[in-house]
Amino acid sequence: MTTIVYVGEDKALSVADPAMTILDVSIAHKIPHVRACGGHGRCTTCRLRICDGIQNVSARTPRELEVANALRWDGFTRLACQTRVSGDVTLERLIRSPADVSCLQLEEASIVPPQERTLAILFSDIRSFTPFVEAHLAYDVVHILNRFFKAVGDAILTNNGVIYQYVGDQIVGLFGVGGDPPEKSCLDTIRAGLGMLAALNDLNADCRANSEQRSRSASERISARSSSAWWGIRITGSSRWSVMRSTLPAASKMRTRPWARDS
Repeated sequence: MTTIVYVGEDKALSVADPAMTILDVSIAHKIPHVRACGGHGRCTTCRLRICDGIQNVSARTPRELEVANALRWDGFTRLACQTRVSGDVTLERLIRSPADVSCLQLEEASIVPPQERTLAILFSDIRSFTPFVEAHLAYDVVHILNRFFKAVGDAILTNNGVIYQYVGDQIVGLFGVGGDPPEKSCLDTIRAGLGMLAALNDLNADCRANSEQRSRSASERISARSSSAWWGIRITGSSRWSVMRSTLPAASKMRTRPWARDS
């Protein structure tokens, strides 16, 4: 019987039916294989790398070929939902966490034409950051900032958002980049904001316990806005992209009025 070995997961799974895709095999054996589109070839979150046995995998489907050409994949990078095996294969899942999905969405944004979408934008920064900086050594500020960004950034990523940029002590998250309905993006944004507040409380408690803060606990300002915006706009010859319209500056100015919404 054909066997699929998952690198890094110590699992060797049998393929009961040759008509099953690799994603089908993962699901049947309760492997947490990411599949944002449900396994219909409309995203690349189920992507994997064939480490051994490339001769035993099926040819690319037209849909996978289109994606592979656009992203310039090598022959070993495949979509699990579009690939079947006829012999033993060793593979590695490439998308394992919300952070991986965020990086993937940003990568895909660099190859698609600019388009108008309804996005929810979330801003957060540290309240009274200047006094905070004055009370700490420079390297301690960098250390705490990195911990702050990790804590609040995880709340964005686990709620289907992507981290758009960091500016000083500010972090900006986008929701709806993957085409989610506006209502879902707004709910994801609210959940992310609540998660950020909880994460900061935990961070403050940990810093106090380890005497990492010499001043009062850090607090943050959070604002959000939902509106139509152009995203994926790029300078010719550059892979970097941006979001344009009044949404971004408007949300940035609303930091003193958390959870403002315009849709």
